[in-house]
Amino acid sequence: GSRRSARLLAEVVADLEDRVFRALDRLHAARPRLSAIPRAHLAAELPDLKSEALIHGIVDRLKQQEKVVVEARTVAIKGYEPKLSQGERRLKNELLTSIRQGGMSPPEVSELATASGGRAAVVPELLVLLRDEQKLVEISPALYLEFEIEAEMRRRVLAHLTGNATMTMAELRDLLGTTRKYAVPIGEYLDRTGLTHREGDVRLLGHAAQPD
Repeated sequence: GSRRSARLLAEVVADLEDRVFRALDRLHAARPRLSAIPRAHLAAELPDLKSEALIHGIVDRLKQQEKVVVEARTVAIKGYEPKLSQGERRLKNELLTSIRQGGMSPPEVSELATASGGRAAVVPELLVLLRDEQKLVEISPALYLEFEIEAEMRRRVLAHLTGNATMTMAELRDLLGTTRKYAVPIGEYLDRTGLTHREGDVRLLGHAAQPD
């Protein structure tokens, strides 16, 4: 963290850098069509270190050495190219753009497949890749939201339920500025993740929103 640091012997740091880099290389090899590896997956690959903060610190050192490319939630070996054709890469970017531009009411998977024409068969796999790269969040098998939009949706719902005891489906729809078509699967997703809890026709704050 910004107020904490650790001092380690140079040879220990060099060994950790090598271990983290090799772990990242293994993860790339295991999922060659992913363009980047979620940081949480990298931490899970090195359970004996028992410190995500330490791993993040080593990743930052590798970034300074220009060995890896780091984003908010992912990391990749610099120069790594996912095993995708040019057409698949282009379509993947198009899918992400379409869903991002749709906000809380993005095109559904079937609509994305129809718009993709002859490339429709690969759409489900590309959406899963975007989900695993933490660029999309799967709300239901038919619906994805862009990662930051999903986070904004959760913030709105939390703020609303913190100030109000309950929320109806109509209130959720209006809160998100969407339609019932989207509000229903979003509400079900919020219940599954524990942010909300449904009782009859209303929702309350769920266990995941309660303080420890």
